[in-house]
Amino acid sequence: MFNLFKKKIELKTTKSIMDSIHEKSGVKIGTKIQIPKNYECLIYHNSKYYSTLLEGEYEITQSLLPELFKKQNKNLKKKRIKFIAHYINISPQKIEIKIKKNKYIINFIIMNSQNFAEFILLYTYKTDQQYSYYCLKSVFEECLKSFSIDNVDNINKHLNKLGIKILNINSNTSSIFNNNENVGDKNENIDNSNTIPTCPNCHTVLKIDTVYCLNCGYKLK
Repeated sequence: MFNLFKKKIELKTTKSIMDSIHEKSGVKIGTKIQIPKNYECLIYHNSKYYSTLLEGEYEITQSLLPELFKKQNKNLKKKRIKFIAHYINISPQKIEIKIKKNKYIINFIIMNSQNFAEFILLYTYKTDQQYSYYCLKSVFEECLKSFSIDNVDNINKHLNKLGIKILNINSNTSSIFNNNENVGDKNENIDNSNTIPTCPNCHTVLKIDTVYCLNCGYKLK
């Protein structure tokens, strides 16, 4: 009898910068794993990298992940294997950033998926689109504040260790943001310390709920 409900590991969307799939009880040996076009899938276990799967469909077997199977020899009796699949988008992407009245569109590409994964997973063992987006957005914001946008090569020297390369930066100042930002400028004079969470160490605004501050690494919880 055909198993019509046999599970396959695959992304729900192909728009994420980086997304993780984790089955706490482990994955049944023989399960299929699908890697879509323009993605690489990094296999981790206990925060350790084991293998990279390129576009295509695979079957979770010992021949596919020999080192991981060797590590989890005891689990094989249950015919299950534990790991986290980190899907990373390696196609050209873009992020929009607004600093004061300027809007910047940063076109970038992930050149080294393993370096990028180590960056995103610095303070967490798995990620999703929201967490990955804000990590990357925070890095780009710091770059724009620290370096001239006319010298992309210089910025890329600093991003290289994170596995990221900026292709180009488009910027413009538009009047359509003036009205909204005038309101924002007024609100900046209001004490929001009780409503907007910040890191007690470096005072960076905490845009997402994390165990560690993404700016300085201070433990928040």
